[in-house]
Amino acid sequence: MKITISGKIGAGKTTVSKELCKRFKLKYLSTGKIMRDLAKEKGLSIGEFLDLAKKHPKYHRELDTKTKEIGKIQDDFVFDSRLAFYFIPYSIKLFLDVDIDIAARRIFKQKRKNEKENNSLEQIRKSIKKREKTEVESFKKLYGINHLDKKHYDLVIDTSKSTPAKDMRKIIDFLSQKQKL
Repeated sequence: MKITISGKIGAGKTTVSKELCKRFKLKYLSTGKIMRDLAKEKGLSIGEFLDLAKKHPKYHRELDTKTKEIGKIQDDFVFDSRLAFYFIPYSIKLFLDVDIDIAARRIFKQKRKNEKENNSLEQIRKSIKKREKTEVESFKKLYGINHLDKKHYDLVIDTSKSTPAKDMRKIIDFLSQKQKL
């Protein structure tokens, strides 16, 4: 079973991905880990790698190639990634949506160490909007797609007023109906 999970910032992609892996004994994969590994191979920090990727599409393409390879040679995984649904077309594609104010509260509550500039709910909200706008523009330019367009996905879940347990139930019900379990 190949599952790709995309969605909005703060929607709970990592939480749901890891819970699916635990429940079904699947491997957890993430674009973030692949980026960190690529940066390390090049002797760069993740920030330096991301700066290069913004300026030079070849770094995005390197990440994309790794994602495609994983989709071709591996099985039984959950891939937490904005674009894995696109590069692994035969995956079960899930999208987690969330209201921006709820996402900002979730991120603020986590006190993410790598997001020190986010010291208020309003700052986090602005940061989310800016990042989503940048990603949509970049992905449209590079691939001609909008990863936030829900038509790309097999199942869309709004996590705004839900819990990870309820979201998992929806996913399990969906997979059972598709006879993937």
